[in-house]
Amino acid sequence: MKVVHLEDDWSERGVLDKVARIGAEIGRTAQAERLAARIRAEFATLAETRAAFGTCPRVLFLLAFSNDRPLVGGGAMIALAGGVNVATGFSGYKQMTDEAILSSAPDVVVTMANPADAISVDELFTMSAFRDVPAAKGRRLVTMDGADLLAFGPRTARMATNLMARIAGSDPAASRCSDANRATNTPAR
Repeated sequence: MKVVHLEDDWSERGVLDKVARIGAEIGRTAQAERLAARIRAEFATLAETRAAFGTCPRVLFLLAFSNDRPLVGGGAMIALAGGVNVATGFSGYKQMTDEAILSSAPDVVVTMANPADAISVDELFTMSAFRDVPAAKGRRLVTMDGADLLAFGPRTARMATNLMARIAGSDPAASRCSDANRATNTPAR
């Protein structure tokens, strides 16, 4: 049995490279090329939708709580969905202090739908770290399946489009996003 390790690359190019590599490894190059064409079209549609979306909400991705501290990160999907990740300066996931959350001022909080660790809107926005952020004023909490937020594969463009719609629906008053603001949204995982 052959084991092939594929590098993580949280981008459109990374998704397309994985499809091509897997297709080549399993002898299904033609099928992989057809799938890649569909994925490229979905990413093009995502880019058009993102440009029309125009809003650039500040988003905090809340993975979980660890020792009663928020564990945050996840910038790549936020960037694809047209948001600005407020948890910057590191890759992966990291605990964030109450003060850092307050100063990051997220317009929207995104979390995973995990019944074991699920947090309600009321629970989240009564916590000291979250009760005074802009997201609390509109009770803007978006919950999505973890695989949709974290797995970069053939469905990534569709999942980013879904997240974009959910962010827009939760934050109708978000300000217009300037190109400079969007450019600071580096897709780190």
